Amino acid sequence: MDLLARLLRGKPETEAQRQARRDWRSATAPEQTAPLETLRWVAVDTESSGLDPYRDRLISLGACAGRGAALNTHDSFEGLLRQEQASPRANVLVHGIGHAAQAAGEPPEQALAAYLRYARADVIVGYHALFDRTLLARAVREHLGLTYRPVALDVAVLLPALEAVPGTVGWELDRWLERFGVHAYARHDALADAFATAQLFLVVLARAREARLDRLSDLLKVQKTALELQTLQRV
Repeated sequence: MDLLARLLRGKPETEAQRQARRDWRSATAPEQTAPLETLRWVAVDTESSGLDPYRDRLISLGACAGRGAALNTHDSFEGLLRQEQASPRANVLVHGIGHAAQAAGEPPEQALAAYLRYARADVIVGYHALFDRTLLARAVREHLGLTYRPVALDVAVLLPALEAVPGTVGWELDRWLERFGVHAYARHDALADAFATAQLFLVVLARAREARLDRLSDLLKVQKTALELQTLQRV
């Protein structure tokens, strides 16, 4: 039995799953030497049934794409995954996606296949990006039988490192939005938070230019070093 059949517990493969696999074969991840000015990146945010990306379920996702320092506000993606079991009421109070809306969402394989067509294998940008990438990878593996491991840039790590203002490590999204005067039209809405994160990533790119960091590999090195320093400070 192949991987997809095992993951889907013997359920028949849908056309969305077959098409997702065909599309995925042609997706090409960017080289780490890619210039930032030409890089297509996808800002992503997710809403989930809880705070554990290794156990909780993906409920909705929003994404918007940019190329270099240009963000196209009309280029976006939004998906709501149908839930077999609605999340607890306390969780609904966080993201506002009620039980009826969760039950009426798209079949997960369709929503995730559409997301992969949008995001391809491009770099994803997130605020606490590891959470979003882990949640997405689990959902894609479960519903499509595919391995999704895009390069991820974490604005929560890169902004403090490049802004170099003491005490900003660990700031939540709202504090950075306030600092740069970015207005989020909603909070704990996946697409709105993705747009807010994208606008903060434009600040990251501006600081990178000032520091003469002009390739994807440069930002990845900054991110790796910042994470290592944070780990040492916690010891």
